Amino acid sequence: MKVLIYGYGSHALFMKEVIRESEGTGIEWSIILPSYHFLEDFAELLDREKILYFHGEMNSAMKKEYDPTKTLATYSGHIYRDLAAEKFSLSKKEREFQIKYACASYNIHKEFIGKIKPDMVVFPSFQDSDALILFNICRELGIEPVFYVHARSFGVSFFSPTPDEDLPIYASTSKVRKDDLERAEKFLQKFRKEHSFHFQACYTPMPEEVIGAYGKPFFQRATSFFSSLLENKEPYNFQRDFGMRLRTNLFSVTRAVRKAKARLSEGVFDIYDLEELPEKFIYYPLHYTPEATINIPAPFFVDQLRVIDAVRFGMPSDHVLVIKEHKSMAGIRPTSFYKQAKNRPGVILAHYSLPAKEIIPRSSLTVSVTGTSCLEAMLYGKPSMHLGHAFFTDWIYWAKHHDLRDDIKKALSREVEDSDIVAHIASLFSVSNNSFVTCPSSKYRDTKYVMNKANIKMFLDGLLDHYKRTNMVRSKKK
Repeated sequence: MKVLIYGYGSHALFMKEVIRESEGTGIEWSIILPSYHFLEDFAELLDREKILYFHGEMNSAMKKEYDPTKTLATYSGHIYRDLAAEKFSLSKKEREFQIKYACASYNIHKEFIGKIKPDMVVFPSFQDSDALILFNICRELGIEPVFYVHARSFGVSFFSPTPDEDLPIYASTSKVRKDDLERAEKFLQKFRKEHSFHFQACYTPMPEEVIGAYGKPFFQRATSFFSSLLENKEPYNFQRDFGMRLRTNLFSVTRAVRKAKARLSEGVFDIYDLEELPEKFIYYPLHYTPEATINIPAPFFVDQLRVIDAVRFGMPSDHVLVIKEHKSMAGIRPTSFYKQAKNRPGVILAHYSLPAKEIIPRSSLTVSVTGTSCLEAMLYGKPSMHLGHAFFTDWIYWAKHHDLRDDIKKALSREVEDSDIVAHIASLFSVSNNSFVTCPSSKYRDTKYVMNKANIKMFLDGLLDHYKRTNMVRSKKK
């Protein structure tokens, strides 16, 4: 079996250990490295022709001229929508530049795939328009794309065939086991008792099982940051523009500035207490942005004023729309956004400190683009509605139109039965594994839960099981 990895960011370091763990399985690996940072790491494991250094190729590819009508004639996606999913500064470039970039990206990826001829392309992380372009090349050429999804609310992971987090095709053909149903019932009971989700790693490794420490000291990161700016080694790598890199490398300063800006915007909100909530309201918690979970599946709603307008235009006249900021966005989103939102008739702005677990049960309907607030509403037995798609969207109501009047009416009247909730959760458990993958250098999770031998093995076993079960279903359909 030939497996190509999309080695985005430091997820590549995790996949390096997966390659080592796979020795003896017969897997033939190759990798796409967007940046130069881990070239030396993979040169130890793979032949050079199995490694695509993407931005190394972009330097020459962007000097060529392209006719998009010819270059993208067989493109299986929608290139303008895929470019709109970009959360980095490429989206701020002129339209001609963006189209040229897309053509160059398409050619580079397609040429490498044509040479490698993989059976499967694995996306341990999915963040940008380059990944969408690669996904659509897979569709065009009939190659199996595999996306790692961590369903953090449930503490499990699974492999999806789409960037929309659809459950794998064997989820609908496999009979749900009794122990998965029992586990789902226990999960629902625990949630309703504790009113929250808790991240809990499935395995806590011993010190000797941890593979290595990742992340460089501040001085080393700062030196690398400024030297790479001077070299201008990757002029078309918009994932690492100056502003983003400065904020990342000086994160303590960034956090202090955000806290100060959050204090300055304290007076802009309408509601600071739960008792001030109106009697009838629809709840829309704002998304963290930019974020791949909204940019990739629903780029139209990256501008969240569009969501606010779509909902308020479609909601009954006896309701108001309560919107609440994401706590992690305090001090990031400009105050002008809040002023524009609250000046719209029918909109009330709630303070970000108000707990969602108290707001959702009081609301008539919870609306989100792809957020887990709708999942929480379902678990409470309350109606909820998605405008985009995540793995649990089909468990709730999915609005597929921008005129939401009929959709909101249907979603408001929808009954949420406990038996259906349990069945949905059990279907997820039936296709899940216990691996946990995030950036090894993440500031938000202890590295040891990612970079340990048991977790590496769980990921590899889950990937092989996914490939086997997918092929079994497909072979039966032939």
